[in-house]
Amino acid sequence: MGQDRAAGRMKLRRRLAFAGLIVVVQTVAAVALTSPSSAATPALLYVFAGQSNMVGAATSTAELARIDPTLNAPQDTVRFWGPTEDTPRQWASIQPPTEVQQAYSHMGFGPEISAATLLSRRHAQSTIGIVKVSRGGTSLAGAWNAQNPIGLYPILVGEVRAAQRRLEEQTNGPVRIAGFFWMQGESDAQFRGMAQYYAANLETFIGAVRRDLGAPNLPFVIGRIGEMKDDAGSYGYAATVRLAERDVARRTPATYLVSTDGLERALNSPVHLSTRGTIDLGRRFVDVTPSL
Repeated sequence: MGQDRAAGRMKLRRRLAFAGLIVVVQTVAAVALTSPSSAATPALLYVFAGQSNMVGAATSTAELARIDPTLNAPQDTVRFWGPTEDTPRQWASIQPPTEVQQAYSHMGFGPEISAATLLSRRHAQSTIGIVKVSRGGTSLAGAWNAQNPIGLYPILVGEVRAAQRRLEEQTNGPVRIAGFFWMQGESDAQFRGMAQYYAANLETFIGAVRRDLGAPNLPFVIGRIGEMKDDAGSYGYAATVRLAERDVARRTPATYLVSTDGLERALNSPVHLSTRGTIDLGRRFVDVTPSL
């Protein structure tokens, strides 16, 4: 009888120990499912903004057939907020044209087309999203001034936020704003006062973007305007703007300068980049910024 009781107690202890082991395993599994290491990889959102050389005002999709046919096809790994109009409505695979309003041919695109390819290669496991807000002939002192309630800055912030929310819904996961590309400055180079304050205005703009998009360490890439020759007409303060862009990039953390020197220009404009020049600019944007 005593032996039977002892055996019964032993079996009970074994059952309790086994049940405890199951609880421990289930707890560990639950922790693993909710741990940061197993969290969903966030989608990466990149912002492109500026004036005509960001618009791609002198580009033509038709020219891609001879320059780089691969860029003509939809890039299914990269989404574009648009997709083919200046008033975006949805996300779609990026494909030229991405600008139809201001491009000379109404079939243009900006540096985002070639940058998209490199970004998707760099982040092969992530969804890539691109938002672009750009308009030719706009200045940092005016339209892009963060204090201007009727300018482009509030439109920029609103579009990025709307696109981010929609992408979060579609991917059912987090979306991180991962980089900001800026190609602007020619308009400010036309006027002495705008050019002299360009450095201060650009620093204020970068700070406002990082604050209002909730990304205090957001990598910011500045496309430096080209050297303006005598035939560029009224862009007499280009050297001042170029110096300002260089200095801001040097003293502002996580800010990078991309040269446009040597890029091909449009035949009918000393200011605008050609189709080939725009493609090369997009590649330079990504190549110069390893942290993106």
